[in-house]
Amino acid sequence: MYSGRASVAFRKLVPANIAEWAELPHQASLLCEALDPEMNTNVLEEARGKQMLIMEPKQSVDLSYDWTSFIGSSTPALKAPIPVAPASPTSSLYVLLEASPPKRDRYGRLALRKVPPDRVVKFSDLTTPLAWRSGEPFGILVQASKENFSRIGTAYLEGYLELDDGLLVNQLLTVEVKGQPFNLVDSRLKMGESPSGTMTPPIPASPHKGGKPQLNRQPHQSLRRKHSSEFLRKIEEQKLKSSGSWSSTGDANEDSVGGSPVDVTSASDGVFFQAGEEGANLSNGIGKLSRSGKHKDERDRARSMSNDSKPPNILVYTGSETEDEVFAAVQAALQHCLEQDKYVIYLLKPNTLSQPWSDNCALVVLAGEGNLPEEVTSKFVSHFQNGGRILNFGLPLSLGDVSFQVGAPTEKEVEATYQGIVKSQPYRVQGLSGPGRLHVNDGEGDENTRVSILAQDRILPMVVKASEKTKGGMAIFSQICFPEGHLEGTQEDMAIDMLVRLGLACVSSKTTSQHIIQLTPAYLLGINQANERFLKSVTSQKDSSSILRGTPVSLHFIYDPSGIKHVSPSLLPVVIGRKALPMGSLFSFDVYRNNLQTRILGNVVLYAEVLPTTMDVFDGFMFKVPDNIGCVCIATRMTGGKGRGGNRWLAPIGCAMFSLHVRIPLKTQLAEKLPFLQHIASAAVVEAIRSLKGYEDFDLRLKWPNDIYYGSKQKLGGVIVNSSCLDGVFHAVIGVGVNVSNSVPTTCINDLIHRHNEEKRTSLNPVSMEMVMARSITEMEKMIDAFQEKGVDSFLPVYYKRWLHSNAKIKLESEDGDEVTITGLDKTGFLQVKKKDGSIRSVQPDGNTFDMLKNLISMKPGKH
Repeated sequence: MYSGRASVAFRKLVPANIAEWAELPHQASLLCEALDPEMNTNVLEEARGKQMLIMEPKQSVDLSYDWTSFIGSSTPALKAPIPVAPASPTSSLYVLLEASPPKRDRYGRLALRKVPPDRVVKFSDLTTPLAWRSGEPFGILVQASKENFSRIGTAYLEGYLELDDGLLVNQLLTVEVKGQPFNLVDSRLKMGESPSGTMTPPIPASPHKGGKPQLNRQPHQSLRRKHSSEFLRKIEEQKLKSSGSWSSTGDANEDSVGGSPVDVTSASDGVFFQAGEEGANLSNGIGKLSRSGKHKDERDRARSMSNDSKPPNILVYTGSETEDEVFAAVQAALQHCLEQDKYVIYLLKPNTLSQPWSDNCALVVLAGEGNLPEEVTSKFVSHFQNGGRILNFGLPLSLGDVSFQVGAPTEKEVEATYQGIVKSQPYRVQGLSGPGRLHVNDGEGDENTRVSILAQDRILPMVVKASEKTKGGMAIFSQICFPEGHLEGTQEDMAIDMLVRLGLACVSSKTTSQHIIQLTPAYLLGINQANERFLKSVTSQKDSSSILRGTPVSLHFIYDPSGIKHVSPSLLPVVIGRKALPMGSLFSFDVYRNNLQTRILGNVVLYAEVLPTTMDVFDGFMFKVPDNIGCVCIATRMTGGKGRGGNRWLAPIGCAMFSLHVRIPLKTQLAEKLPFLQHIASAAVVEAIRSLKGYEDFDLRLKWPNDIYYGSKQKLGGVIVNSSCLDGVFHAVIGVGVNVSNSVPTTCINDLIHRHNEEKRTSLNPVSMEMVMARSITEMEKMIDAFQEKGVDSFLPVYYKRWLHSNAKIKLESEDGDEVTITGLDKTGFLQVKKKDGSIRSVQPDGNTFDMLKNLISMKPGKH
């Protein structure tokens, strides 16, 4: 049965018409390599909705593609498949386990199968873990003897196989392996190589009476549990995130044995390992790395250390006169389906196609009507051929054997049968026919493109997927459109399914109704009774309902939060009369207070777990409070954060976000050079970390005009400043966002501290959001005071010490690509550059985009 030329597999029963498998003719799993020729299968046995089968040719797994070795595992250098001795039942096999997360009940608790203890067969008892791969589907590579693999397969067919942490088996199959996985302990060591350079045996051995090696399994169960828990932890919803990531669907008890009841266990009962958990509430805001958490999020860290530090973009191209309406509809549909805080959605305009938009693009969506100019078409074809992803709702474009051809807009109702992967059963989808005519070549076709029909009406294909074979490009053409952006029922299922196929992280269709994060009330706290002085100063401004009117947000001051039924973007309840936040709050006022060393700034805190943005709450009071009040608004999460130029700022949990009210009197040194305020704010954040003992060499830097970087390529945060003038005083609201402990969508300070420790052999502890905010405000006040007293010369040395641009050569795109040299900041705080002819000019940050990674300044018209 265990042929060296074929794979033996156990999996759920797969009807012949299910597209999830039908569209993978060259591979048994997405975790395997695509092979030539097409795969042949021979079903040997079926039982309880499962099957055992033979697959030819033998499936292969490349471990160098996103796989991680188990901590503590000892494996051979996998340069060639292990030779299998046919006569020995103990010969080792490589076995690939493809798994899905456990089901959850209606309350979000893990719903675990209950197997009779006397019948259970534990997967971890019969295998040796080698490597794992996160994501959907989750993969584990193990070694097992032929005898044990037979026991595992039989137990799976009979329903008695149990995985750690409730993971569900999609399939088990024997595979060949090649490549080296990522090593968490020492990525410099090859898999199976000891630090001394000697090779370790394929399976850890311990002596026993028979003289034959035995599997030394003592660490394996805990290691496997640790890694499967890592997978579960990755799919856990954060406290304020009610949307669930897409995962396998179905009833929780579909694998229950003999009608046994499902054991529903609270998620808190599972085994999850966290870094620095015992240090979360330390008064100084610096956590400790627990032993169990030392390797927390290693996989994410490895990914986040790429050169591209910006959140992935989704670009929408309409090419139509009604682009704003079309974009709004597409944006609404995408936001309905996608996970929160993962992607930034932009309108891609024709005049920006010459810029390097493809570098950080997770998906291009084409929608609208009309023709695509040839130069535009070539950009999208190139994007596809270089591995890009495209979702086309009707614009004329040809990719391989699939194309949309120009047709008269009909907007007639259509209905088709869609074959999804999120839902295994086909379902009917209704919508409107798009403007183009979908065409699929029926000849020999393009040898570099594979075509799969995902939906069709009675005769014609309605949704088609094109896959580029060499670089992994993928495009889905959908004749079915949803022009209003409103999705319901199977429309929602189909939209999520298409996005999942294209590699995007989506919510479950069962949880999209809960996808909107609820706003929360705020709490007013103060240091040295500053909150009481604040309330006294605004008492006369409140109306009879204790509402302080403002634009766009009014504040409703209340003592008892129990009566709050709803929080709206325009009316924020503010709970007063408290000295501390409620139990379970995600913000520690004690840590913040212990790290704040200011006279005024930050002495009044307006804190809410969820706000649209912290920038909008000051309008009702900032002109009314006395000079000894420095109010800061802090949120754990924002639903509508904005960056410079109106760009959206992703604001997940773990990002330190605050807005600070600062007064700058007219006829002072800083008032005369007000643009320096944004530089002071960003420099203060950098100094807040680098002035800590031991963190002096932690490479936080400044990128003009107001970005915070690690090194030269990884953006961690930014600053935005809004100001107005009244009665001889500039009132500035400084907004700051910096990634402290959120590993997604890019990277964060604590991930980089971990990497710094590994590279520099240091033991710096992670930092807390409260500490970063308080120390940043402290440094800000110091720098403002010094600037007011001594002028710009007191600040520039601090700024230049941390910035990235000294003597950098860049190009001014709008001036025939002239190369210029950055010389510093001019007297007003703008960027100063020197041209080749020796002339000096200034570049204003409000009208230009500086892409450091491309050494290019893009200058907007009229901003010379």
